[in-house]
Amino acid sequence: TTEAVHFHGYDIPKGTMVFANLHEAHFNRELWGDDVEEFRPERWLKSDGGGGKVLEFVKREGFFPFLSGKRVCIGEQLARDELFLFTVGLMQKFRVDMDPSNPLPTLDPKLGGTTQGPKPHKLLFTPRA
Repeated sequence: TTEAVHFHGYDIPKGTMVFANLHEAHFNRELWGDDVEEFRPERWLKSDGGGGKVLEFVKREGFFPFLSGKRVCIGEQLARDELFLFTVGLMQKFRVDMDPSNPLPTLDPKLGGTTQGPKPHKLLFTPRA
């Protein structure tokens, strides 16, 4: 902080380092519903409401993996483009399945540092014909 502030009942002294709580934002039941931990890609798609035809991608309030405002990542668009190209390239060349000889991955995160990631799990990448 550049100056002392009073925020939501808290006094934050000048010079305090403040971090966004991305976990709270991305797992907020008020924003995402009670099934916040369920994988539902349709949360991000807007349809015509009739035939189910997808019209557009919807940017959701409360989802900001690259932060926002003055602290937004300047490489966000490059990162999004690279993730898209990498994922599409994998999906074009491989079929991805869970390894039946290993347990299914858990949604419990691997804790440590300032970020959370998935616990180790195995996938099978089978080349497409």
